[in-house]
Amino acid sequence: DTFQPERAGQISGTLTAGAQVKGAGVTGASLKQNLNAGFDVLSTNLNFSIANVRNKVINAVINAIVGIPDLIQSPANVVGQIFGGSKGGKPTGWASELTAAPIDVITARGSVSNGVVNLEDAAVASAAFQVQAQGTITLESVLTNSTMLIPVNVDLSQSLAGRVGLVPPGTPTNAPYAALPPFLKMRGTLGNPQPDINKVVLVELAAKTGLGIADRIGDTTTGDANKVLNVVGGLLNSKPSSPNTNTSTRTNQPPPESPVGGLLHKLFR
Repeated sequence: DTFQPERAGQISGTLTAGAQVKGAGVTGASLKQNLNAGFDVLSTNLNFSIANVRNKVINAVINAIVGIPDLIQSPANVVGQIFGGSKGGKPTGWASELTAAPIDVITARGSVSNGVVNLEDAAVASAAFQVQAQGTITLESVLTNSTMLIPVNVDLSQSLAGRVGLVPPGTPTNAPYAALPPFLKMRGTLGNPQPDINKVVLVELAAKTGLGIADRIGDTTTGDANKVLNVVGGLLNSKPSSPNTNTSTRTNQPPPESPVGGLLHKLFR
């Protein structure tokens, strides 16, 4: 409420942050060249509505999770559609339940040196899902152009994972979450994050569960089942897409921010 009064009342809970910082200057170019830092941020009991999240990276991760049922139901046609769940009005059903649970925890721990942010551990958690990430962000003079490579691990609540057949065999029935196989990496830039999704591992897991893929894709006649098996076979034998995602993401230099206000702005915007 103090540092972003225009968003008063959107976040509650406790924020504990510590940092050791050495450097010169506050511009993006200065930070890239001179910044050496360690940081540890813990925020709990936030009751932070997903609808109020403005951080592009967190939003991209949430959109990827929201798109999981579409990927399982239509594995051959999901490319380019997986992130459409947040564009056509209010989400319904599975997506509505997932996004209704507020974010309660955001944490981040890491260091900065030689123009690279080493994200040692970061997490975002609600009652519906939790994600954990480690990776790197390479700073650029315009900070929103900083590039990232951040593998993300996703756990779903057992109830949600069970509805789409993604509870791994052997998961304890009393465990609050079901761990999904690694399927998501965040690439691109801070200003234009690009989720890199390995759809094959999710389809494989769904095929191994009791529900099966065919039971969740339209009718389950022999012909339809064969189509499903052909789709899965094509995915499992397909070559990985080219990692070259050279898109224009350059943006203008933002005005300098105060250190404390800038930290909170970037964490919760």
